[in-house]
Amino acid sequence: MPSILLELDTFDSTSKSSDFGSSDFANKANMKTLAVLHVLQSGYNPLLSDVDIQLFKNPFPFFTCSECDLHIQREEGAESAREKNSGFMSALADRFICSYVRNSEMSLSIFQRAWQLYQENRSMRHQVAISTSIDEFLLKGLKMYLLSIREFAPGWMFFEEMHYLTLDDLPCDDCVMFHNNWVMTASAKVYRMKELGLYRTSSDYYTNQESLYMTYTPLPEEATIRGLLMCVSLVVQEQEMLSTMLLVAVALNRILILPSFHCHRADLKASRELQFDGILYHPANRCTLNTFWCVRDFDREFGDWYRESISLLDW
Repeated sequence: MPSILLELDTFDSTSKSSDFGSSDFANKANMKTLAVLHVLQSGYNPLLSDVDIQLFKNPFPFFTCSECDLHIQREEGAESAREKNSGFMSALADRFICSYVRNSEMSLSIFQRAWQLYQENRSMRHQVAISTSIDEFLLKGLKMYLLSIREFAPGWMFFEEMHYLTLDDLPCDDCVMFHNNWVMTASAKVYRMKELGLYRTSSDYYTNQESLYMTYTPLPEEATIRGLLMCVSLVVQEQEMLSTMLLVAVALNRILILPSFHCHRADLKASRELQFDGILYHPANRCTLNTFWCVRDFDREFGDWYRESISLLDW
């Protein structure tokens, strides 16, 4: 297998995770541009895939535009290049076939420009640099193919709109992949993958014969009441119930199996501004732990005392 050794300037230690929006995150993410540049210059067609992407199918048969410089994952309402996701894309390199020469030069120019933008502003996020470069080259003849947002789903689509939350919801027959993004911390990403049964844990993480377990039933779905104030009240009740059950689990020396939480949406047509402002509503009326709580802080206090909400048939 051809290999390329890249010595990337990550500025900070790569042995720890970096939160979205931090300078460490920007520095590390922009190294993807440099990596793609090296691969393009070596004559290969790079497929860039972030480590938080889960593939269900071979993606290559879906790259159907032979004349396109980029096949790129969409984000919500992606009508401009600024709403494309730079975590999953395929770029055409120079394969010494005439019909691809122009395309390879265009692809190379895009990433050279993105790298230049980052060099000029070291706080610029990778996605902003790539999107700015794409905006510029769209005016110069760039050909770009936007992948289906349901087949190549970003996090908000996969978890909030398509409602794939737990192991019981899979498989996703229509999915080629999903991107575990639209969350802030690595802890939340890991939690999501555990609930889906897609995260490798220790052999006795769920089956320790020496441990005792307990679970509980959260507020019933019929407790959902229209009206924002009532919904907020129900969320508080569900938080208080979780806090109480965690204290009971610690007192009884048991591991708490978390239930499937409810979203308690005020209205089916709630605005996205309201959703992202705090309470996440969707028609399935199911939410995960990270909808209401910071998983990193939760793990810091109760990491050894709980297990994710997965099918009880596996216990």
